[in-house]
Amino acid sequence: MPIGVRAVQIGDTTLNITNNNDYTDMTALKDGGDNARLRFLIAENINGLATGQTTLYAAQTGKRFMAIHAYALLRTITGAGTVPSIRIGVTATFDGLVPITALTGLTTANNLLALPLVSTLAAISINTNPLKVDVQMAATLYDAYTFDVVVIGMEVDV
Repeated sequence: MPIGVRAVQIGDTTLNITNNNDYTDMTALKDGGDNARLRFLIAENINGLATGQTTLYAAQTGKRFMAIHAYALLRTITGAGTVPSIRIGVTATFDGLVPITALTGLTTANNLLALPLVSTLAAISINTNPLKVDVQMAATLYDAYTFDVVVIGMEVDV
């Protein structure tokens, strides 16, 4: 399956789902004013057998992102071995949102693991850098290990 990136915004009475980070049809939440938007960020089918980054949310000019929750969902697994370690952020270290975290216990397909947010969580600037999931240490000995990452949070104007 190809890697897919989606975002969801909940508006007054509608639910808009867009693909490929195309946010041209998004409007502000009525109760959040013109500068707050609830976001469900999803990166699908990340290969846990290889290191590398997957864009979770494209850079948005003049925006910051404040995470509320982050989860990993195991899609496919074959074999046994050591689970991958991931981190989520925007800078070269990719750890501004979720620090390096082993997906310990995520060894059954369709199980969900809550990811820890950094202890001092600030609104991350996504003005010029995309928010990315980084497989910092690949799984070993598995024949297959794919997972999704879901981050729930608020996008606000700078």
